[in-house]
Amino acid sequence: MHPVVVLDGQLFRATFDYPGVSVERIDWARVHWSGSQVLTRPVVVDVVTVAALEVYVERLRFSLGQLAEVFQERPGDFRRPGAAGF
Repeated sequence: MHPVVVLDGQLFRATFDYPGVSVERIDWARVHWSGSQVLTRPVVVDVVTVAALEVYVERLRFSLGQLAEVFQERPGDFRRPGAAGF
């Protein structure tokens, strides 16, 4: 599961740019959220604007297709979660 937050509005990224802050408008961002009291590892959450949602989904579909090809070509190179050495 990969949580996605869809924002009906603009999304901005702010970064420190000495001596001030640089702000730029972006279409999507990947956030590592660590606010759970149950989970021990951060959760990856994508935040995407409604305007960029179609392109985001197509890019995600393409990336997952490439990953599936790698798994099919080299199935012995990957281990199941919980297997020794994983």
